[in-house]
Amino acid sequence: GNSCKRGAQYAVDELCAPKRMVTSTVRVSGGFLPLVPVKTAQAVPKEKIGEVLAEVCAVQLVAPVKLGQVVLANAAGTGVDVVASRSMPAEERA
Repeated sequence: GNSCKRGAQYAVDELCAPKRMVTSTVRVSGGFLPLVPVKTAQAVPKEKIGEVLAEVCAVQLVAPVKLGQVVLANAAGTGVDVVASRSMPAEERA
């Protein structure tokens, strides 16, 4: 039924001010892999997604990268940080 207050609030938010989590990848220099996955720490307004992705695209990290490390603070002026969703160790050299 309609008794779930969170569901009702979600429906109102979805109609009035839709928000989405954003996921992407960021280049990593000297990492075990060339890219590290990232995500927004909270949902961002749907109309800001393009700006967030443009800013993420310009970021380049240097390994090592820690899980949860802030990769981009206050993405597109939303007050939401973009964080690494995986650790990326530095490339081992023989």
